[in-house]
Amino acid sequence: RRNQILLSDLMQTISQHALIQNRTALVTDLKHTFGNTLINDLESTNFSLLKFLPIENILIIEDELDWQTALSLCGDMLVNNGFVKENYVESMINAFENYGSYMVIDEGVAIPHARNEDNVIQTGIVLTICKHPVIFNDDQHISSFFAFCSADHQEHLDALVAISNLIRETNYKGIVSDFKDERDVITFIHQFASK
Repeated sequence: RRNQILLSDLMQTISQHALIQNRTALVTDLKHTFGNTLINDLESTNFSLLKFLPIENILIIEDELDWQTALSLCGDMLVNNGFVKENYVESMINAFENYGSYMVIDEGVAIPHARNEDNVIQTGIVLTICKHPVIFNDDQHISSFFAFCSADHQEHLDALVAISNLIRETNYKGIVSDFKDERDVITFIHQFASK
């Protein structure tokens, strides 16, 4: 973490020497200006998952699907919720076909995405849960697709850390098949983020 700055330290220094009129706007501008050199220690990364995954960004599928259809459903949510243009979906499917093994972050969990080629409107994450895991590359069974797009190549990072924490620190993989509806998912994430 050399050459990185804690946001709390930066805010403390600024507040010692200036009157902050809009703290939220200042934090947003500092994050944009300093990018990856700034460590946002002011908020739990796990709460960012709640910010990025409201109930309308979650879909539970009961039908048996192939991985392409599962990704198309993720893409439809990204398009319909105003995150991407339609051509992003095809790019995401192609990227997953070519590099999907790198996008499977744990048993049963994938983070499909594509490069922003001027087809991302705003950063967003959607979650598609397949009750019948889909098969990818003949040997990987995936039940959770956390598909995302990034407008600035960094805004999504806290949420990806939170997804990793969710998978690593909870029994998510063990209970994902027990979720009856999207509210169950939100409740589970909220309980995790509130710890």
